[in-house]
Amino acid sequence: MEEALKTLSFLEGYTDEHFSYEEALYKRRMLPGITAHRMEHEKFRANIQQIRLDCRDDCNDEQITRFNNLLGGWFRNHILQEDIRAIVWINDQSDS
Repeated sequence: MEEALKTLSFLEGYTDEHFSYEEALYKRRMLPGITAHRMEHEKFRANIQQIRLDCRDDCNDEQITRFNNLLGGWFRNHILQEDIRAIVWINDQSDS
């Protein structure tokens, strides 16, 4: 349980730092849909925080499965789609 809490705490700190950087970049580049993108980040943060709070009391297989599903879905749906789309858009703007 302690290792799971450490991992969740690390992920909370990392996402705060990374999302802040990413959102600032997208704002500077005037990425369309930045508000929706930011809302996805907030939802992810809230989900991680809730899992960490649940694990603090009883980190069982259900919380671990929720965590794994959250990360897998985030990677497939956000990073491989939304973030890649944003990178392509930024690169296209830079080439113009």
